[in-house]
Amino acid sequence: MLISCNSTATNTNEIPDFNILLTDSSNFKTSSIPQGNPVAFVFFHPECDECQNETRDIINNIDKLKKINFYFISVASFKDIKSFKEQFGLTKYSNIVVGKDNMFSFPKFFEDANKIPFIAIFNRERKLKLILKGGFNADEVLEELKK
Repeated sequence: MLISCNSTATNTNEIPDFNILLTDSSNFKTSSIPQGNPVAFVFFHPECDECQNETRDIINNIDKLKKINFYFISVASFKDIKSFKEQFGLTKYSNIVVGKDNMFSFPKFFEDANKIPFIAIFNRERKLKLILKGGFNADEVLEELKK
């Protein structure tokens, strides 16, 4: 479902500043995300069937989506997040980063982020462009980013 960018954003219209614990145990600060490419934060749970289907959709369309930097974020156990990353072979995609939101920061920025899967997409200028809840359509996302 495609949602207007303002309908579920609570505290931000720009990329929120928080830390992600990456699967190599290093910390990544979202404030270090460079401008130039769109950014998609994918809030998921490794055991969620819809999240798994959405991940498959992203991977199946990765050639179309190669200019979007994806940050898969979960509050699940680190072990489950690592298993999810391995299960879907996400390491081989240079535009996909997977990590844990240790501080439960992401849901504080978006009202409906606890309803997974949830994707917040920001344009090249780091401005919130759209929210996706349950279902990913690569062509629809790319069309919205052109606007």
